[in-house]
Amino acid sequence: MTKAVERYACLTFHTERLYDDKVWESVRDIVEFLDSKDMPATWFSIAPVHSVYLGRQFSPDKWSQRLRELSSRNQLIEQHTHFYKETKGPYDLSWTNLEKRLLEDKHWLESQGFKIKGFVGGGWAINKELLKLLVINDYLYDCTIATFTSNYTNVMAVPYPAKFPLRSKFLIEIPTSHHLSLKKAFSVISPFGRNQFVQLDESEFCVVYLHDWDLTKLRNRSTLKIILNILRRKAKFVTTRHLAKYLGSCHLPSIDLEEK
Repeated sequence: MTKAVERYACLTFHTERLYDDKVWESVRDIVEFLDSKDMPATWFSIAPVHSVYLGRQFSPDKWSQRLRELSSRNQLIEQHTHFYKETKGPYDLSWTNLEKRLLEDKHWLESQGFKIKGFVGGGWAINKELLKLLVINDYLYDCTIATFTSNYTNVMAVPYPAKFPLRSKFLIEIPTSHHLSLKKAFSVISPFGRNQFVQLDESEFCVVYLHDWDLTKLRNRSTLKIILNILRRKAKFVTTRHLAKYLGSCHLPSIDLEEK
């Protein structure tokens, strides 16, 4: 008798414009929908206290209040960091700047009452130094690797794109598999699509991502609701932290973080 395959789905948001009232209205509309379906999502949030954000009049107080409202509605808050220096521009992926920006954002989010265990990098930027820092600072998982290629120029392959989860010592690398703005988003609900889910021996999963500001378009919100309504019949919705804990019990290929 064939053993049933566990199938999981994660919905994630790269949360970058929560200060904007129009974005917030759209976010609340989606959260109402998620509430009605008992579907948790993960909101990977920047910390709005970096000089780049303060210069654009981001409001840390408003941001913190809105994150707390999300958390009170069964939504998980995790970390999303862009590795700018003092001004917006190309990332500085040196150890010094990676550590500085990583811990600045983590400390601010935790000072607002959120226990941070998960991470996704801006621009899909990742290298072995970042992975080492995530391990050193006790992150449980990272979603920066992806199954799709990206037009961003910040990417440093470790490896890229990824077709399966990986382990970096105690850190679980969970591939982000679908983006709402890509045609591939619909493959996750198509009965005829190939490679709809990331596959393991006894389970499979998908991680769908979009930005909070993508929600301001009614077409995007409507498309997302259609996808989620169909996908919930095929998979169990969990947070990325829940998925990471499950994957931690699985045998996964390892990334060697030591220099050759």
